[in-house]
Amino acid sequence: MHEAVTDIPAVPSPVIAVVDDDAAARISLVRLLDVSGYTVQAYDSGEAFLEAPGGAEASCVVTDLQMPGLTGLDLQQALAARGRPVPMVFISGYGTVATSVQAMRHGAVDFLEKPAAPDALLEAIERAVAKGRTLSARQEQRLDVERRLALLTARERQVFD
Repeated sequence: MHEAVTDIPAVPSPVIAVVDDDAAARISLVRLLDVSGYTVQAYDSGEAFLEAPGGAEASCVVTDLQMPGLTGLDLQQALAARGRPVPMVFISGYGTVATSVQAMRHGAVDFLEKPAAPDALLEAIERAVAKGRTLSARQEQRLDVERRLALLTARERQVFD
């Protein structure tokens, strides 16, 4: 007879932030991601995302390129300036080669035409989430090293250097 294991903690689903000023597109993306098992946070502008306390939890940002106010590229740069580069997937009906290259050079995971095919979008999000996990692990290692270095005495630090 086998006992059921009930003490295994559930792995939280990645949080995907959807940033799009087009309400219909935003709702469609939220529904797709929700039925795909993701936790989704939706924002109607880059400014709303940056001001929201929950935005810091995002594992990935799916954003439109062209929006009033902060564009998708502006949002990407604002996150990098805050020391919080989040893997991003850009979607746009008006993208150019130059803007897609700029987005990719600054760390975008993918750049898809709007409306994005659901399979292509979900695949891009999976790659972004995986990239985010890698970035988080590296950042945690860096912080751990910094904490350990801070514990060294002046002499130990001199020897270490």
